Amino acid sequence: MKAPLDLRPRSSSLAPIGIVLAGLGGLSPLSCRDAEPEGPPPIVTVSDAVDVQEELFEFQCECYAQFQGQTAAECNDDPRGSFSEAEVACIEEIFAARPEAFEVLRCEADALRGLLRCGQAVGCPGVFTCADGSSVADTWVCDDFEDCLDGSDELGCPTASCGDGEAIPVSWVCDEFPDCLDGTDEIGCPPTFSCDDGQQVPGSWVCDGAIDCPDGSDEEQDCPASCEVPWLVKLVGCGTLDEALTDQVDACLEFTCIDDKIIERQRVCDGTDDCSEREDEAFCDEGSGSGSDGGSDGASTG
Repeated sequence: MKAPLDLRPRSSSLAPIGIVLAGLGGLSPLSCRDAEPEGPPPIVTVSDAVDVQEELFEFQCECYAQFQGQTAAECNDDPRGSFSEAEVACIEEIFAARPEAFEVLRCEADALRGLLRCGQAVGCPGVFTCADGSSVADTWVCDDFEDCLDGSDELGCPTASCGDGEAIPVSWVCDEFPDCLDGTDEIGCPPTFSCDDGQQVPGSWVCDGAIDCPDGSDEEQDCPASCEVPWLVKLVGCGTLDEALTDQVDACLEFTCIDDKIIERQRVCDGTDDCSEREDEAFCDEGSGSGSDGGSDGASTG
């Protein structure tokens, strides 16, 4: 089951513009009455879409920098959190030649901005203290992912009992995969749900706040009102950008070395060590010149 989009910044860099790898998740149901009365200005340019990406990064810093051992100010100073004028100009040129691709980008940015507004209205998560003294967001507790180094955020979570007494996470029940040796976790489950496009998903996935149908129809039933779900549905309906275009966009973006030195993307994998730790040449194909896809681990994404 695909989990709801999650804002947690597992990397200090953002995804390339137009490739949605960061969003909002773990939000409590929220009425859209908290939305701006007249709504934000429409997204009509690449620069508008960039502004959304940068605002999203700022919110990440505000809420989650502490869990990365940073202050919000230190996080916001990260050069990978913003786009340079040269990067924006380069991206604008690409989308000017592909108006249908810009519509995908515009749609994604609009949906992400809506999700961001929901997150801002709900506010930042609280703090959970791990057994080793470190801390993580309290919305990450019991989400089937160990965020504490000692795994204490996943201890003592609600469980379900199999017929033979074995205990399994509640989230494993009725997911159409038998986790109990006797298969009792898949007995008495709601019937399979048919998405509008004909795809089948477990009935327990309907109205759970996560988009599981490609068309989002599992969350468009008579579900409890929330602010974020309509934006998640909109996001999955935006379409995707083709790989060739995303490669073009990636080529526009500057490369940030580990020591925060910024170099032009063309200098990555050109056979010359421009970063002090050689990371601009570390992941290149043997014998390749400029244009290799190497060095992505340290790449700036804006």
